[in-house]
Parts: sequence; structure tokens; C-alpha cells
Amino acid sequence: MHQSINRKNRYLLYLLILLLLSNINNLNLKFFTSTFFQIKYINIEGLNNNYEKILKNQFKNILNQNIFFLNKRDVENILLSKNYIHKFSVTKKYPSEIYIFAEHTKLVGKTILNGQKYYLGLNGKFVNDEITYNLNLPNIFGTFKPDRFLVLYKSLKENGFRNDQITDFYYFENNRWDIKTQKDIIIKLPNKNFHEAIKVVKKMMENNNFEKKIIDLRVANQVIIGNAN
Repeated sequence: MHQSINRKNRYLLYLLILLLLSNINNLNLKFFTSTFFQIKYINIEGLNNNYEKILKNQFKNILNQNIFFLNKRDVENILLSKNYIHKFSVTKKYPSEIYIFAEHTKLVGKTILNGQKYYLGLNGKFVNDEITYNLNLPNIFGTFKPDRFLVLYKSLKENGFRNDQITDFYYFENNRWDIKTQKDIIIKLPNKNFHEAIKVVKKMMENNNFEKKIIDLRVANQVIIGNAN
């Protein structure tokens, strides 16, 4: 309790000194606060150097602003507009630094939208920003909703399928997927309960002697296997 009172008294003393200084030399105080609390540094961590440079360039307009008056929401809105960012945090470090931590979303596939190549992130957003990727990711064909693909992606992962084992995903309008593997095996999934179908496929493909090229599970409780024509 005694320590708390001392701390309170100390803060009151600082306030009185500040008020006294402001009365004695208001111009000098304004100069001190306007320069000492100017934003001089924007530190960004978590992204590669190219993205870091792009973001720093976009945040140039906040340099030399008073750190007290900077609205963090303005910074956050810019970060939210970047589809390649999965999550981020913005911190004011007094007296003159803004610290940003941002994490790039994991890219899980590539597709074509309106004639342009896009990448799909694990955050459910299509990425087509300032930097061109050259990644070995499976193609996703068809007009699909990202959340539906991600349900399939997560189910495959849970059952031991790696993304690099798959070359192509094909989406059909009846909410059904075909999958083509690196070994040119076509897996035809049903439009319902495909989680169980994936478990069946995984067990079949664990057999090293499996040489068939088509695994058709579209009909409930049936597995049709054969070779491609």
C-alpha cells in the first residue's frame, strides 16, 4: 500500500513538472513532443525480404507522424487487404517505432481466375500480389469455393496424403472432386461423405502392387477400379 502511494505521488510530481515547463516555455515543449515522438522506424518481421520491402514502402506515409496520434486501425486495414498475410500484430514501441509481425499464409494450390494465375492460401484467400511465385503446387480446375477445397485438403492431410503427391484437383458443379496423383491415378470422390472415401483410397494405395489407374467411389458403398482408356 505504501509503495502504491509513493508511485502515485511520483506521477503527480511528473505531471506538475510537465505543467510548469509548459507554462514556462510552451514552444520548447511542443518542439520536444513533436520531434521526440515522431515515428522514425517501421520494423516488419515474419515475411521474406521482398514482401517486407513492399510493405515498408506502403507505410512510408506514417513516418514522421506523432506516434500518439497514429491510429493502429489504419495500419491494420492495409495488412488486412493483403491476401498473402495469414495473421499479424501491430505494436507501438515508444517513443518512435512501429513494430509489425506478419505471417505469410501457406499456399496449397494454383488456379486460373479471369485468365490470370492465382494461388489459394490456407487462409481461404486467392493470392495474386506484387511478387510472382514459382511453386510446385497442384492445379485446381473448375469454379470452386475456397472453403470447400480446404475441407478436402484438410481431409487428405489427416489421412496421410501429402500435397506433393497430387498434381491436379478437378471440381464439378455437383460439388464433387476428382484427384489426379503423381502416379497418374485418378480418384473419383463422391459428392457426400468423401472423408470415408479418402480413407478407403489411402488403404488401397498403401499396397505397393497397386497398378490400377482409376479408383471410382462415386456410388455409395461401391469401389470400382480399372485402367484408363
